[in-house]
This record gives sequence, C-alpha cells and structure tokens, in this order.
Amino acid sequence: MRLLLHVGHAKTGTSSIQGSLAAARGPLLEAGVLYPMPPSFLPNSTNHNSLATGFGSEDRLLRGLKNKIQGSTLTTAGIFKSYCQEIISQIERSNPHITIISGEALFKILDIPESEPFVNFIKLLSSDISVSIYTRRPSDYYLSSMQQKLKASQFIRTPRPLRIRDRIESFQRVFGKSVSLRLYDRDQLKNNDVVSDFLQHNLPEVANKEDLVPTLHSNEGISAEGMSVLQSFRQYNFSESEGVFNKHTNLLIETIRNISINNNLATRAKLINEIRDFVDYSTVDLIWIRDEFGIEIPNIDYRKISPKRRGPPIEGIRVNDICQVNNLELAKLNTLLFSTAIGLTISSKGKLSAKKVARKNAGTSFLNSAI
Repeated sequence: MRLLLHVGHAKTGTSSIQGSLAAARGPLLEAGVLYPMPPSFLPNSTNHNSLATGFGSEDRLLRGLKNKIQGSTLTTAGIFKSYCQEIISQIERSNPHITIISGEALFKILDIPESEPFVNFIKLLSSDISVSIYTRRPSDYYLSSMQQKLKASQFIRTPRPLRIRDRIESFQRVFGKSVSLRLYDRDQLKNNDVVSDFLQHNLPEVANKEDLVPTLHSNEGISAEGMSVLQSFRQYNFSESEGVFNKHTNLLIETIRNISINNNLATRAKLINEIRDFVDYSTVDLIWIRDEFGIEIPNIDYRKISPKRRGPPIEGIRVNDICQVNNLELAKLNTLLFSTAIGLTISSKGKLSAKKVARKNAGTSFLNSAI
C-alpha cells in the first residue's frame, strides 16, 4: 500500500482538497483509494489534523478539539492513540492500494521534539510514503491568513516573511526524496483548480476519471472593505473572546459576501504595495525553494530578496494599514449591511423601501448581537 501524506501548508487550498476528498470517499474507495474517516469524536471533520495532538504542551492543541476535551475524559495523548487505531482498523477493513492522510496542522508537527510517535505511526502504515506540500506567494499567504484570523479575532499580525524552509527540510530528513512541493497559484494549477492539480500530481490513477472527485470550494475570501467591517465587529462585540469562532461572526461574513456579490462590491482584497513588497522580498526562503525545487513565483524579482529588508512602521494594526481600502465602497457596504439588518432594501434608483429580507439571504441577526 502507498501512503500519501498531504501536510498543507495552511492557506494553500487545503480545505478544498480535504472537503472534496471527504465528499468522494465512496467512489475513491471503489477505485482502491482510502481517505480515512475523521475521529469518532469529530464526526463532521474533513481532515486528519487530530493526528497532530498529543505532542508537547496543550497550548498546541488544535482549536477545534479544546471544547471536546473540556469536561470529558479525553486527553491529548489519548486522542492521538485512539485515532491511530481507528485509521489502522479502516485500512485493515478496506485493504486499499493507496491511503491519503491530510492535515495542514501536520506541517508543523516535526517542530516538536516529542513527535516521534507520529513518525513511527506513519512508517508503520507503509514503507512506500510520499509527502505532498503546497506553498504560495508570501504576500498572498499573509493576506489570506489575516482574513482567516479576523474570523475569530480583532487583531492583525504584523507583516513578516514566510518561513517554511526549516519545516520542509524536516520532512526531507525523515522521508527523503519523496517530498514534493507545488506552487499554489491558480494560473499554474491544472484547470486553475487545486483539487484537479492535487489529483494529477499525486493520484494519477484517478485523476483522469471524470467527476470522481468533484471540487468543493471553501474558505472563500472577502474584500478589504469586508475585512474592515469584520475587524470592527469583532472589536466592539467580541473583544474578550479572542481566538473563538462564533455563529454571529460567521453570519456576518456570509452576509458581507451575499451583499458584495449582489451589489458588485465583491472585489478581491489587495495589500498596500509597500506591505506586499516587504513580505515578498524579505522571504529569503524563496531562493532556496527555487534552487531546491525549481519553483519560481511569477512577478517577483529575485534580485531584490534580502533578509535585511525593513518593514514599514505600523502600530495598532487596522485593516487599512495593510490593505487598499476604498472608503466609498466601505461606506456603501456599511449602508447596505445596516439597511439589510433593519429590513430595508435600496432600489436601483437609491430609494429606500421597507421590506423584510429572508434570513437565508440577508443574515440579520448580526445586528442584534451588536446592540
């Protein structure tokens, strides 16, 4: 049996890959490919990030597992051991030709000195192991990660270089030349789609079977104006709930997306040029990636990359400190959000009329949580 270990890294289409594989478990298994079920205590999960638990301090415990452990008999070490056994049982029952383990949290696991049990488990499953990693332009990664962070926080991290060389080299030391790196760039992906690209380069056995693994898109971004609204919402309503996702924030994000699409406000967020250049040109790992894997990121002048590049001075970071925010678009978005929340619609001529808006399209309860 061949084992394919997909470890992200984060913000490179991992959720789309995992969601698509999970949705196609049945057809994949018929083709001899096992994508193991999630642990019994996380039945709705689409990934295998639970394998990253049980090592180091509980501060490293995945956010999604913390609530499961509180008030229960589960322990971090117990989670790892029990899930390993569940995966082994699934392999024994299915007898697949290929097993896929996927989790972006696994990208960091070899940083932990106590991670030997994980390595032993992977090598126990198979002697034929390949490791699949995707990376992306550093500035795009930073922007995407900040959009994700705002879903559960009012804070934005200071711009910094993307450091991934040490982690990739850790996998190379353990798994040798079986480690592959691909660039997550829609223009360079097969069919401009990360799921198609993943299948083509890792599972050619099933890649050409049409509709076997339909692509499911997830974690779609929002505009810079939407990010600004989201940051203010988290600041004024959930300042004491740092790092905690909640239904009110999710509803606001859904509403922002719907309003933006319906009113031609759905422009992709862009970093301020100075921020973008600092993140890209301070990431010296790009030179190593080029030399080691032959991957060059388009529109980057590699002669400008330097570890001495200084970042712009930023204090108390707001969205408009890092992103190009159009104030007129922001004002329009705020007006539409408020109008939607109180049950008003705006006609194409700019006239207001009272009208109840369906919750599924409008998402009005975020205003109640703000009052």
